[in-house]
Amino acid sequence: MRGIIINVRNGETIKDSQNVLISMLEKLLSKSSVEEKKRILTEKYGMIMTTELEGRMHTVCNWSEAIKEMSFKEGIEKGIEKERLNAIERMIQANLTKAQIISCGYTEQEFAEAESLLCSNV
Repeated sequence: MRGIIINVRNGETIKDSQNVLISMLEKLLSKSSVEEKKRILTEKYGMIMTTELEGRMHTVCNWSEAIKEMSFKEGIEKGIEKERLNAIERMIQANLTKAQIISCGYTEQEFAEAESLLCSNV
């Protein structure tokens, strides 16, 4: 099995890549509307929009949106986890007991992780 990694940049101020494939991918995965993407691929790259190609474009566009949504949700979850640990650290520093902290709805695992983080920061 072989694989490659392609760095697809994003942003409106970037210049087009000199590599045609990467340039096309960047346009396809951009924030532009599907209609704008079709126009660019037709005019700039000479692609003929067949029903099959349009269907594949919609699939790729939906795929990129799904990745963004998953990343967003993952970021929120990590932020919540971090804030829960920060809250436990503040409670430990305020001299609350482990039992008091656990009674506030935190888990033993969260308490142990926050305690470990506090010890490593000392």
